Amino acid sequence: MWDPETDVFVCKCGLEVKPDEAIEGTTGLLKPLHNQVELESLQATEIAKLVGADEGVRADWIARHFARGYPADGDIEEVILDFLYFSHRNDGCTATFECPECGRLALLHDVNEDWRFYKPESA
Repeated sequence: MWDPETDVFVCKCGLEVKPDEAIEGTTGLLKPLHNQVELESLQATEIAKLVGADEGVRADWIARHFARGYPADGDIEEVILDFLYFSHRNDGCTATFECPECGRLALLHDVNEDWRFYKPESA
């Protein structure tokens, strides 16, 4: 489970992991395929509106897609990467964590719920 006060993920086996210390390949996202197709279509449409837009249109586009304070004059590649990242994170994804210590798979479907842990079957 995630402890927001200490910013540490704690597996059922007791392993504690901070976000910046997670081993590559232990965290991920699951997404229903029907959501992915819809999302990619939306992303393509929205990015097409941004590419080549004048300053006013670009500022309006950024204001619609990002929190207040996001720089309107940032590098176009960074803006697109941020848009892709945040649109994936907010599209019904399930967060995953595979414990490198015990092999449990933890799933989080909604930030208002608790993580669900699944223990691998023994061979």
